[in-house]
Amino acid sequence: MEKRNFSRITFNVGTVIKWQDKSLKGEVENLSLQGMLARITDPLPTGEEVEITIYLTGVSPQIPINLQGEVIRSSEEGLALKFIKMNTDSFIHLRNIMAHNTGDSSKVMDELFSFIKHKQESVDNH
Repeated sequence: MEKRNFSRITFNVGTVIKWQDKSLKGEVENLSLQGMLARITDPLPTGEEVEITIYLTGVSPQIPINLQGEVIRSSEEGLALKFIKMNTDSFIHLRNIMAHNTGDSSKVMDELFSFIKHKQESVDNH
């Protein structure tokens, strides 16, 4: 099992997962800078790439966060997704969500820098 490098928060907002010709609507159950668990009952194959849109509520107009992800696990709980690509705006929104909900923006940034350092060391060692 992969070790989590990021804090995870409960965050209930709408999401749409697009895979092939399907658009699956559901709700985000928990969220981190690295991935999320979405309550979606339709199973998807592990390892498949998907397009993810998370809809931030409470603002007008509603803000969509667009990401690309990979299905890590698919079960009755929902879909566990790892984020594999995001634009700068989406990253900033996720970082702000995490900082606000954990109440510790320095911890969020420390986790991010540690993750980047680990990834760079992995690249350097290969």
